[in-house]
Amino acid sequence: ERTLLHPNPITFSGEVNGLRFSGSFGWSDRGWSQIRCFANLRETTGGGSHQRALMKGLTSRIRSWCRKEQAMSSTAGLSDTVYRGLVAVIHVVLPDPNFKGACLERLDNPEIEAPIVRSVRAALSEFLDRDTKSAKRVLTHILSSSSQPTSHHDVPS
Repeated sequence: ERTLLHPNPITFSGEVNGLRFSGSFGWSDRGWSQIRCFANLRETTGGGSHQRALMKGLTSRIRSWCRKEQAMSSTAGLSDTVYRGLVAVIHVVLPDPNFKGACLERLDNPEIEAPIVRSVRAALSEFLDRDTKSAKRVLTHILSSSSQPTSHHDVPS
């Protein structure tokens, strides 16, 4: 059983140029992650552009928070540890999805990344500013994991 490190999931959504997206994420006290990705109601078990955007948004915002708070001397290994305990879902609806992979399990539409990154960063910023106690608990969990190997459970590559 997982215990969330903050009381409510962090949500984001947006619509731009025919692209609609929404998602939520949060961190649990577990060391493994679960990320589910969907495009036009189809599960993309291989992740793809939407998952990359989610992770870029999370990593860049946490990295800038760490620099601002002087929470760690180097943020080099942060990309891997942001996954630790992450539970997330993202769904995109786009007019012309481009699926790749042997079973068409990965979304390959790089043009959708920028708006998703902005939305994820904004949602995470709001969380960090509004609930500082929970934010510190999440970031302590992430930072304490930076010296441990990361195990990605159910995370598409």
